[in-house]
Amino acid sequence: MPSLINRYLAREILAPSLFCLLIFTLVLMAGRLVKLTDLIINKGVAFTDIATLFAALLPPFLAIALPLAFLMGIMLGMGRLSADSETVALKAAGIGLGNIARPVFALACGCALLTALIAWWGAPWGNRAFQGTLFEITRKKVSIAIQPQIFVKQFGNLVLYADGIDERTGTLRGVFIVEVKSEQEELLIIADSGRILSDPVEESVTLRLQDGTLHREGTDAGDSYQVIRFASYEIRPNLAPALAEARQPKRKPKELSFHQLRQRIDEGGSAALAARTEFHRRLCAPLAVFPRGDSTYHRRACTRSSQVLVEPWVVR
Repeated sequence: MPSLINRYLAREILAPSLFCLLIFTLVLMAGRLVKLTDLIINKGVAFTDIATLFAALLPPFLAIALPLAFLMGIMLGMGRLSADSETVALKAAGIGLGNIARPVFALACGCALLTALIAWWGAPWGNRAFQGTLFEITRKKVSIAIQPQIFVKQFGNLVLYADGIDERTGTLRGVFIVEVKSEQEELLIIADSGRILSDPVEESVTLRLQDGTLHREGTDAGDSYQVIRFASYEIRPNLAPALAEARQPKRKPKELSFHQLRQRIDEGGSAALAARTEFHRRLCAPLAVFPRGDSTYHRRACTRSSQVLVEPWVVR
């Protein structure tokens, strides 16, 4: 009989918990899902790359949604039992609150362990995988990183500005470029339209401009100035600085493992404070599944241990 009641109580809690987990995850990822859909429809990104980005996004959001869903499942499940007077019937049958709390506590421990695994290892892996996949997509399709009416300075030898971008074809309109040939020579290029052609194998990008003018100072003596009109003109930007920075980035604290966080904390400086905050946030995350009446003590304990105010992920 106790085993049957325990399974019944577990089902009453797990069913709303799983439903709440689905709802919370969809709500947290709603904004990202819209952007991922835009990459498929308007940018032409492969579905496999989008699936990889989606899989990488799940662990960081699950670390937040899982404790919240479990607490909501406890409230919904136990609330239904109380509303239907089933708790009264259990007490009348000689089953006290201690026996009722056993399956709930066992589920809470399992949820805390799962949250700890996701927060300590799954979420950092997801953040690293998301940034790496996003870089590879951007490297293959450089036009994704270009936004209209914004100066792009990621290229080593030029500054690019586009007044508008066709989302489907990737055609740039109203292109303005300042290209640095050398310390003594700079080119000002204005074109009606342009296309960005990328070669993933050679890791190169070519800007093909149409119907424009090229302005530069003359090479002969005197204050001469040259204006050259062209129907088609190609530029190959220098991607070495951008690729080097992306391959060896200064990773954010949320992308680091526990060992790397400890190393950054030991280094000191301003980066150590953010690393210490992330370290103790991961320690507090699994405790969110255990409802406590007094949150003041827990907050003070986190503050003393981390020397910064870290709000625990606990729903009161």
